[in-house]
Amino acid sequence: MHLVKPVLLLVLFSLFLPSCTAFSEPDVFAGSDSSLGSPFGFTTSFYPPRRPPREEMEAMRKRMAFAGRPADDPPYSTALDLGVRWERPTHPVLDWNFVQRDREAIMRGVYDWTVPDNFLRNVPRELNLVVTLNAGDRVFLPGTWQFRAPQAKAAFLEFVRRAVERYNGDGVNDMPGLRSPVKYWQIENEPESHVDRRGPGRPQPNLDWKGFADLVRGAHETIKRADGTARVLSGGVVSPPPGLRDTIIEKFWIPLIQELNGKYIDIFDFHWFDDSYRDSYHTYKRIREALDRNGFAHTEIWITETGASSKEGERRQAVELVKRFVYPLSYGVKKVFWAWALVEGWPPFDCKSMFEYTGLVYDGNCPGDPGYGTRKLGYYTYRLMTRKLSGISLANVRTLSAGEGNVFAFRFPKADGDIYVVWHDTTREGDTAPFELKGVEDGEYIVTEAVPSATEGRQVFPSRDVPFPVKKLKASGRTLLLELPSSPVYVEKAR
Repeated sequence: MHLVKPVLLLVLFSLFLPSCTAFSEPDVFAGSDSSLGSPFGFTTSFYPPRRPPREEMEAMRKRMAFAGRPADDPPYSTALDLGVRWERPTHPVLDWNFVQRDREAIMRGVYDWTVPDNFLRNVPRELNLVVTLNAGDRVFLPGTWQFRAPQAKAAFLEFVRRAVERYNGDGVNDMPGLRSPVKYWQIENEPESHVDRRGPGRPQPNLDWKGFADLVRGAHETIKRADGTARVLSGGVVSPPPGLRDTIIEKFWIPLIQELNGKYIDIFDFHWFDDSYRDSYHTYKRIREALDRNGFAHTEIWITETGASSKEGERRQAVELVKRFVYPLSYGVKKVFWAWALVEGWPPFDCKSMFEYTGLVYDGNCPGDPGYGTRKLGYYTYRLMTRKLSGISLANVRTLSAGEGNVFAFRFPKADGDIYVVWHDTTREGDTAPFELKGVEDGEYIVTEAVPSATEGRQVFPSRDVPFPVKKLKASGRTLLLELPSSPVYVEKAR
């Protein structure tokens, strides 16, 4: 998310984002161990009830009265219908102050797990959890990642130990009713966005990489002692304005990577909300090169936050969605999570932030909103994408065109036959571009547009047969001639 944001306020308010009840549709996925290999995630696919009035929200927030019950029944059935396999909950992020809310609780060693329990108990086994552990700014010296006192650091690490033990599913001191054990833990979120407010002028990014390296070392060692099978993610690289990008990478992340020297991070995370999905590759490349030079050559890179707004049109968002998943998966990213979130809404809910519009289900609030619970075109687009690309081999992706003539084309191997994803990079509806897909087998192919043939999702509801444009073409001479629309297409050999 963009620098700078009120993280705690976001978490507390967003617990009451609206949702709809999922209508019955076929092909809800069943869980299996293969879900670990799926690249499709969400931040967050929790499906909250309709948001109450602001006064009631404020009162409930002060009481920490968060029920954690999704509006869909059974819980998370909408996420499973979409094909989501990785859930990064932000309702709530596991903040220390949710569990030990004041100094007295810390001094007495009292832990109240009600808030995270209420949410995590509803997560089904089919969803793999990535949970973020946040210490909160109150325990650090201003503008740094240095604890105010050694006792504060020790108390935080004890909270980390207890959290991992409670949710690791090993049968010892586990939360009652836990269905999806947590095996992926993230240390803080966008650490450079915990800004330094000291001095004149605008707040500056927190570039205390030394302090953060010490935090990562301590948290990693604590997590591994509590669960040797757990994996630890770096705090996600913030998606900054272009002017700050070099500063953040050069003065925080690369020194941090050098300092950790191949240890304490199992998975590296960066976030991407820049208008250009294409520029994400340059950030990935710089991070990948730094990791490879400093002992992290086998460390995967994930994107746990990316998204696009529907404010300029649902169709435009849906087209962006496919590109923001497929393009990173083509160049080496292993998991991509859509954000923010399944249901739209962003505190203070004033319809100004892009994050008011990045969800795939309407919340019924902003101007032009067709109503609470209405699914956008992006909802159906995400669902088709997970079905078409289920079982792809990311180790053997082949890039056929990397933007030449504004055409992107990728071949994803699957056990039952390759699938191609191709698009013409244009925002003008109705534009087409010719493209020769070479090296294919001769014969008949099915070409399916990635976005339904509608301008709004409400035109699809409640149809069970979502109207994705489909055509059949024949390849000869190992070449398939395509006329690419503005929407990405899936190309498969007819069976």
